[in-house]
Amino acid sequence: MKCCVIRQRIEQQVGWIHSIHPVAEQEGTAIVYHVKTLDGTYILKQASLPR
Repeated sequence: MKCCVIRQRIEQQVGWIHSIHPVAEQEGTAIVYHVKTLDGTYILKQASLPR
């Protein structure tokens, strides 16, 4: 499953992920996520469509 691989790669960089939530619906070519870990909060932008 692609999302599990992505999550593992993110956790290698920032540590254990407590939660991931998409940011409110946006228009454009990316999906934005709010990621919470034990050490901090991050914003993750993932390209979803070609430009």
